Amino acid sequence: MAESIDIAKSDVRSISHYMQILGPGILGAAAAIGGSHLVASTQAGAIYGWQLVGLILLVNLLKYPFFQIGARYTMAADETLIQGYDRIGRGYLYLFTALNLVAAVISTAGVAMLCGSILGLFVGESLTVTQLSMIVLAGSLVFLITGHYKTLDKVAKWVIIGLAVATVTAVCIALNKGGVAPPDFVSPSPWNMASVGFLVALMGWMPAPIELSTWNSVWLRQKKELNSSLDYKDALVDFNVGYITSTLLALAFVALGALVLHGSGTSLATSGIGFAHQLVNVYASVIGEWSRWLIALIAFLCMFSTTVTVLDGYSRALSECFVQLGQPQGSGPTGTGSRYTYPLMIAMGIISAFIIMFFKGALLAMLELAMISAFISALVFAWLNYRLMKLPLVPERFRLGRGMVALSWVGILFFAGFNLLFAYWYLLVK
Repeated sequence: MAESIDIAKSDVRSISHYMQILGPGILGAAAAIGGSHLVASTQAGAIYGWQLVGLILLVNLLKYPFFQIGARYTMAADETLIQGYDRIGRGYLYLFTALNLVAAVISTAGVAMLCGSILGLFVGESLTVTQLSMIVLAGSLVFLITGHYKTLDKVAKWVIIGLAVATVTAVCIALNKGGVAPPDFVSPSPWNMASVGFLVALMGWMPAPIELSTWNSVWLRQKKELNSSLDYKDALVDFNVGYITSTLLALAFVALGALVLHGSGTSLATSGIGFAHQLVNVYASVIGEWSRWLIALIAFLCMFSTTVTVLDGYSRALSECFVQLGQPQGSGPTGTGSRYTYPLMIAMGIISAFIIMFFKGALLAMLELAMISAFISALVFAWLNYRLMKLPLVPERFRLGRGMVALSWVGILFFAGFNLLFAYWYLLVK
């Protein structure tokens, strides 16, 4: 009996330990499960059925080494990827900073608009999407400035758990009911030149832009300050849990689109409010009308956590960039990388608000632009992250194994090939 009690206590400590170490990887999943999952994955299933499942799995696999390097390099070199980029060459740090300055405000505006649209389900038509988006941005800034990283670290876990349970439940019920497409329905093919733009957008944010690996790197250093016992194995466990969760939920959203919308004759709305209504209707039609407000609440919390993590991630990464640019090239961490974080958060919120005011009717178009830009830049950041693992300050035991090296090169060649195909489509076919 005593032995069984000891084992039980050991299991409890083990579960408690892993709940404590989970953080940066889960935040990465919270950032990813926004536009790419709720919008792009649902669209993929709704338009093409199950045909893009293989491509989604392939892209998640090919991006895996470059995202994992965020945790691997940080634990090996005790500095962020951003400082590593500066070691390779100051020009790469300038490039990263410029691309992120643009992506930061576009992505923040896009996810805030979608979150505001879902918030509109609760308040009705008394407020416009623009006003609702402003509320979301203001709430996100207050949450981050008053709660800091520690609160974000705790809240994100439970939001992801709630969304995962609701989505998997909906998929299981939908699978039991079967798809709505009539037997004679012929699915359009995604494997033609006309679909290249959609495929590139889907892959750009699947599961997220590769430059978001820098967020994991910055968050991981922050996590180490809160938990000094965090080691290399813990960091990889945290990353893998977040990455696998993000991948599985991407497939779940494809399944919902394929089972509930594909072949139904329903066209996806292009406005924020319309899409938010459709998204909640998908869940309610599968799980039951009783679940409508519960699903709306979970979807709102999911998009709010995405907005918060996007604001936090971009501002922390850009703060690291500005601090690093003020030092000699290749210098290590100074411990002041967060100096500009909160001013940047506020600036991003204000600029994003202006973008929303001018593009409030083009939510999906705005997100599509951000997704395409992310895929174009994926080749650059994939190569940079791969180069980092070759630096002399990375001990041999932290370096990529043969399998990961081979997968990295397959990914780099894939991104290069698809970029060429997209350039051909954009210039000569579109």
